[in-house]
Parts: sequence; structure tokens; C-alpha cells
Amino acid sequence: MLEEQTAQPSEGPYFDIPFEEFPLKVVGPFKTEEGKVVELSWATIEFDPNAGLTFRYDQDLADLPGTQVHAYTSNGQDLLLFRNKEGIPDKAIWNILRSHFFEYALQSNFRVYEADGPAVFDTWVLSGDALKGHSSASPTEIKNLQEGSIQLTVDSKVQIEGPVPAINAVLKAWVGFNFESSMLGGQTIRPVPEYVFRYPTPIAFDEVRWHEELFRELLDFIWCRGHGVPTVHLKLGLRKSRLLRKSVHVPNSEETYRALHFNRYLKAKKTENARKTSFVEDHLLTWSNVWFSMSDTERRPFIQAARLLKSPAMQTDLRFAGALHCLEALDKQKNPTPKPKGKPTFLNERLQRLSHRWINVTRPATTSQSSYLDRLAYTRNEIIHMEPHPEVQPGDLLEGSQITRAYYEAIVMIRASFLDVMGMPAAIGDGYAHSALKELALIHFRYS
Repeated sequence: MLEEQTAQPSEGPYFDIPFEEFPLKVVGPFKTEEGKVVELSWATIEFDPNAGLTFRYDQDLADLPGTQVHAYTSNGQDLLLFRNKEGIPDKAIWNILRSHFFEYALQSNFRVYEADGPAVFDTWVLSGDALKGHSSASPTEIKNLQEGSIQLTVDSKVQIEGPVPAINAVLKAWVGFNFESSMLGGQTIRPVPEYVFRYPTPIAFDEVRWHEELFRELLDFIWCRGHGVPTVHLKLGLRKSRLLRKSVHVPNSEETYRALHFNRYLKAKKTENARKTSFVEDHLLTWSNVWFSMSDTERRPFIQAARLLKSPAMQTDLRFAGALHCLEALDKQKNPTPKPKGKPTFLNERLQRLSHRWINVTRPATTSQSSYLDRLAYTRNEIIHMEPHPEVQPGDLLEGSQITRAYYEAIVMIRASFLDVMGMPAAIGDGYAHSALKELALIHFRYS
């Protein structure tokens, strides 16, 4: 069995060892029959961004305790593996299996000896291809000079930088670059957007993960796609670590998603140096402050709406009902006072508050006397309760592709409400909603 390490403070200078590539060899001290302690490899860790982290025994020498495993690799790097706390397998089964799956891992390029202390960091960086499209790529240029040398020009100006008091951090956004060169393929410069959060004092790893997950939820909602970047870089002074997990990036490139984008309708401006910016880029720092200041209840409708957009396999009826539920929750937050004499406010009454935004859309003629928003409420209620409302008349319920279109229209209303919550003038949300609804009216929807 693997012997317990003796906790001791780290000593000596820090050496920046490059991260050991996967598969990693997990090593540990073992006692021989003669009583000597030797270091042996006893497990292998594999990481595939599309499949996650897999732990495999090399030999039957050790147990894996609980939901968190602290190990170290053959070149002296530290490794923390984390499982879902709600899915701890039976210990007997755990010992029989030779491989296990972990949700995420923390790999540090140094050895952590303070086993009893929590992992803390003062910087984390979200970077990767899943963030592309957030801003225009900065200009790059390669010139082959006459004397045989190469001149490389990279414009990497900071796009956003400022404090986020809600979490006591500073946010910086810019475009980094990956440079690749080969004899056959020549040179390639690939722009990669990066978001950097820095803290005045180190914070615990659990808090870093909470901030990072919330920020990704914000990006998911704004850009209508998933940003499950598999690697997040962390720092503590000069020491480097990285958070590894399965990638769940969802690239939404269909016309319906393009029709929802803020930047298609909201005006941008030019900075002092005449560099054109986007509407989102101009406001992301302010929005981040508002986002981190909100309670879980206030954020939940927007997070759920983003998850609906990332779940195309879900039945259209359920996505439609979920979107209207988010709208209902937002209205309850905005208008918390119940009607006189305790009479509840029904869904169609809440939707009617949006009638000034849910307009200017060409719709198929209908024989129904109910308004379109009433039809939305009746359709949602029948999906949820599986029985018609007493006041429903023939033609009141949406069918087929009408439900699909109504789902995206509801998402537009949620995104317009997001602009309100972020402190934008009401006219901004109205203008966005009218423009997006007009474009959705031109799309031929399918129902599934």
C-alpha cells in the first residue's frame, strides 16, 4: 500500500519545470521486504479533452481514497484528481476496477508539500479556441527579409482591463498568439482570445473554480454557445498550475443563433486610436461586475436559457416551455408584488408586459381571437400540465414549427431582459428585440 507522505514546508528555489505531457506516471514511496523505501510507478493518468481524465492502476499496490486523490508524477509535479461527491462508488467495487474516471484534475508544475493546506492561487486565465469570435483577430505579419532573417509583427493590444470589485479581482482581456513553424508548412500565427483574472491576495482553489464557472456561464449566455475550455491556467506568483477537464464546447453557427447575437444589432464605437470595438466588448467589464454581484436566484434564468441553447437534442416542446419558465421567473423578480386580495398573476399576464417588445413581426394569419402572447401561455401550460386551459379556443395552441419559432423569440426576450438587468437603457433592449424578431421571421424553422 502507498505510504502516507510526511507534510513539510516547501524549501529552496522554485524551478519552472514544463508540464509533463500525458499519459502521466503516478509514483509513490513503497517499503521493500528489507524495509527500505523506494519510489515506484503505480498508476497512469490519461487525459483526452473529448473524453476526460482516466486513472488506471499499473499494479495492485494502492487504494484511492474518497472523492479527491492527491498524487505526484515521475518528474516531481503535483496532481489533484477530483470525482463527483455524489457518485462515490462502493469501496469493494472501487478496488476491483483497474480504471476510474475523474471529472477534473489540478496539475501543478511543482511539488506541493503542504498536504494539509488548501491550494491557493492569485491568477487564472481562460484561453482557447472555444473563445474565438469574441473579437476580431489582431493583425499579424511575417516578412522574410533579404538577408535571410524573419520579421514577425504581432498586434496584441489589451481589449478590456479594469477592476471587478464584486470578487475583488482585476479582469484583463486580450488576444494571445500561438506560433507554429515547420519545414513543410511554413509559419502560422493563430490568435487565441484570453481572459485573465488577478487577485491582490491568493484565494482558495474552490473559489477560483466558482468564479471561473460563473464567468463561463456569462460567456455562454452572451455568445449563445458553450465555452467548456478543457484547460484553465492558474498561477501563484511564479508557480504555474492548470485545471484539466472534459471539453463541452458547443459551436452554434446556425442562422438562428446568428440572429440572436447582440453585436448584429447594437452599435459599436471607435476608441481614441480609431480601433473599432464591439458593443459587448465595450460593456463586458461592467456586465461582469453586475453578474458577479447578482444572487444565484437572479442569475438562474439566464443560466438556464444558455443551457437550453446548448441542448439542441432536447425536445422542442420542453425547450419552449423552459424558455417561458425563465421569462416567468424574470418577471417575478422584476414585479414581486402580488395582485390585490392574493390573486395570482398568470403567465399570459406576465407575458403581456412584454407586448411592447414582442411586436413588429409578420405572423401567419390565424382565426383565433386570442392574442399571440395568450397563445404562448396556453401552449406552455398544455405542455406542462397536459390538459387544455378552459378558455382555449380552436386555433389557440401553437403547433409544429410555430413552437420552434416561439422558443427562439422567447430567448430573444430573455436576452433583452439581460440588457435591462445589466443597466442598459430600456431603448437598447427594445431595439435589440425588434431587430432580432424581424430576422427570426425570415427563417424557416423545423420542429422536432
